[in-house]
Amino acid sequence: MNKLIRRSALTLAALLSVTVCVSLAACNDEVTEPLYGSAVTMDADRFSDYPMGRIHNEEENTDLNVNASSLMIGSADVEVYRLGNTMIDTVLSEIPAESQDEVQSLEEKTRQDEINAAREEAARRAEEEAKRKEAERKRKEAEEKRREEERKKREAEEAKRAACPGYSPDFVSLLTPEEQAEAQAFYDQGYVFYRQNWSYLKNLPYGDEGFGQCGCGPTCVAAVISNLAGVPVTPEDMRVWGLEHGSWLAGGGTTYDFMISTPKRYGIKATSMHAADRAGVETALREGKLILVCMGPGDFTLGAHFMLYRGITDDGDILIADSYSYEFSAKPWKWEDLYAQLKSYTFWVFEPDTDQK
Repeated sequence: MNKLIRRSALTLAALLSVTVCVSLAACNDEVTEPLYGSAVTMDADRFSDYPMGRIHNEEENTDLNVNASSLMIGSADVEVYRLGNTMIDTVLSEIPAESQDEVQSLEEKTRQDEINAAREEAARRAEEEAKRKEAERKRKEAEEKRREEERKKREAEEAKRAACPGYSPDFVSLLTPEEQAEAQAFYDQGYVFYRQNWSYLKNLPYGDEGFGQCGCGPTCVAAVISNLAGVPVTPEDMRVWGLEHGSWLAGGGTTYDFMISTPKRYGIKATSMHAADRAGVETALREGKLILVCMGPGDFTLGAHFMLYRGITDDGDILIADSYSYEFSAKPWKWEDLYAQLKSYTFWVFEPDTDQK
């Protein structure tokens, strides 16, 4: 009987699905007794004619390459391989004890590798799932924040509209559809806007050239009263009142006395402020007060023109109510651009007089 053959290296340990021990049977070579070798494992899906392993004969100091040229399964225990020109019947039950230990060790290592790989894959998938859930959580959080901001914005707009007195129905009926759209746009922001050159106002008598050119003073007063007192006073109401009480100075325009004293009749007080007090102006606007300013030559007039500072943006730009231009009134203005065009550096700040009974 030939001695046990040990293989020096297992070249297919990672591919093997069947672990076998080999015994030689007569084929082209005459072998009458079994010759045992080390464990050889094969991958049934990768059979080909290239060497799959090597068996070492210690007695003869020779190596035999194992080629997987064919595989036949006669039973659960028997598979047939080709060893060079010699047929090898592999009978699992004939594996020697020492080879069985080697086989068991290899099988355990393979199983452990599979377990480790499975654990790594499970950990990877768990990490990906955690990242997906975190991304979804952040997306939902951002969506909820956006909806909450939109809700607060709607509530603020509704509160402005609720606090806004609106316009007299009779007054609105005198406006063209385009003019009504202008009024509605400002009303949606919580502000009553009047323009002195609206179609029904511009040709009314006032000053030297009619209300459309000279009616900025009464129009500003009407806006102050309508917004701060909640009384829908119109520019025409203030035109009539002004003419009856000497508001117009020939060649000089509407008097400051008229501009300040008339709102007082409606519970509104006026406090002077220097135009250079930017912090004070910004604070007043954020508190909802209105500021009367007089502009000189520039974007707004060739001479002198009253208008109102009506608000301030988050960026510090000034919102105005220019009674001559809807377009100018609808856009924010830089502080410096307005300051450079002032005719008077005395501002008048209007607010409800809480002390007046």
